Amino acid sequence: MKNIRSFLRKNGLLEMRDGQFISVSIIGRIIPDEEKRIAVVKDKHGNRVGILDWNKE
Repeated sequence: MKNIRSFLRKNGLLEMRDGQFISVSIIGRIIPDEEKRIAVVKDKHGNRVGILDWNKE
C-alpha cells in the first residue's frame, strides 16, 4: 500500500484527509482555514472535492 501511495503522489495526485487521491488538474480553488489547520479543495465549478490537512510552516 505504501508503494501505491508514493506512486500516486509522484504522478501529481493529492491525498485528501479521508485517504482518497485527486488529480491536481480538477482543482479550481484551495481555501485554507488556519484555525482548523485544514484546506477545503473545490473544483472549477465551485463544488467541494475534499479536505486537505494544512500544515503551515
